[in-house]
Amino acid sequence: MRKTGFIIMNLIVFFIFTLSLAFAENSQNSCLSCHNSMNPQIVKDWQASIHFNKANCADCHGGDPYKSDQMQAMDKKKGFIGKPNKVDIPRMCAKCHSDPLKMRPYNLPIGQYEQYKTSAHGKRLLINKDPKVAQCASCHEHHKILSKKDPQSPVFKPNIPQTCSRCHSNQNLMKNYNIPTNQYEKYQNSMHGNKVLKEKELSAPACADCHGVHGAAPPKVKEVVQVCGNCHSKDQEYFVQGRHGTSYQKIGEPKCISCHNHHDIKLPVTKMFIDKNEGVCLRCHSEDSYQFKLAQDFSKNLFGMEEKYAETSFKIEEVEKTRMEIIDLKADLEQAKTSMIEAWGIQHTLDQEKLKNKITEIDEMLNKVIVSADERLKEYAKRKKLLFIIAGFCIFSSLIIYMKVRLL
Repeated sequence: MRKTGFIIMNLIVFFIFTLSLAFAENSQNSCLSCHNSMNPQIVKDWQASIHFNKANCADCHGGDPYKSDQMQAMDKKKGFIGKPNKVDIPRMCAKCHSDPLKMRPYNLPIGQYEQYKTSAHGKRLLINKDPKVAQCASCHEHHKILSKKDPQSPVFKPNIPQTCSRCHSNQNLMKNYNIPTNQYEKYQNSMHGNKVLKEKELSAPACADCHGVHGAAPPKVKEVVQVCGNCHSKDQEYFVQGRHGTSYQKIGEPKCISCHNHHDIKLPVTKMFIDKNEGVCLRCHSEDSYQFKLAQDFSKNLFGMEEKYAETSFKIEEVEKTRMEIIDLKADLEQAKTSMIEAWGIQHTLDQEKLKNKITEIDEMLNKVIVSADERLKEYAKRKKLLFIIAGFCIFSSLIIYMKVRLL
């Protein structure tokens, strides 16, 4: 009886030991065990990524990470592929990122792969089998994939231009596609680039806002106005109303970039109309043309509007120095500034009368602010004068009293 009990006890111990070994083998990621000593940076990158504890090594590289034996873990029968071929990466990522059930918990879209197939990058990679073009890992990195909201991510809005420039500023790479390499340099010095790169303004446009994200492609000739109109909707509306808009609908010219350029877009100023070096109207129209005379008139009116605004701003600053109330003055000035932005939009209609009417309206608004500011400055001067009189009277009274006391 004791012998039977001893045998049963040994069998139980052996069964528990075998089970624990199997559990240990199935719970330990052998990829991490090896790569921690071989390529520790890869492990650190994955652990720092958004995929950590969401996607494991086998999801991308195949195989069985829970086998301790290297041959079994990297068995091709279990789908092991090792380093993925660049052409296969988009489809590999799509296994998860096109699955609504997998993406729903993270509130992520699922159409990236379909969009990528329509892009200039996707067509060259998937159809032409060109391994040099951008695929998922080119922008999102390999193992250290971060959220686009993470400031360290290469696809965080202010980092996108530099990410695109990895390829698009590479002369050796771009010469095969006859693509210029100065876009990033131009963008850095542009109005948009200043907002995104220096001021970290997330609402300003970076590369993907104009060219698309996963479906990236250069806007076609007749798409440019629509692309710019995604942000500049009122300007687009005015442009379509004018003669330039009519010409654009017929022959595709002029368009936004005809005057504002491509990547090196500058802040619009009045000298854009008539300056012989920086002016844009002379690109198409001669100096003795009616169109250039119209441009001179626009420049004169808009410049006068801006001078009046500067004069009004200075007047408010003078009032502010006196410590008088200026909240209402600043509110009225801000309203005038909003109307000035609209005036800059109206000039796209090329309607001289409409622009003059708007500038007259702005002029009246600014005059109202100036009159109110002058009244406060006069009131301040009056109070100051009264204060001097009272102070003088007090000093005189004090002297009289002092002298009388001395005579006692």
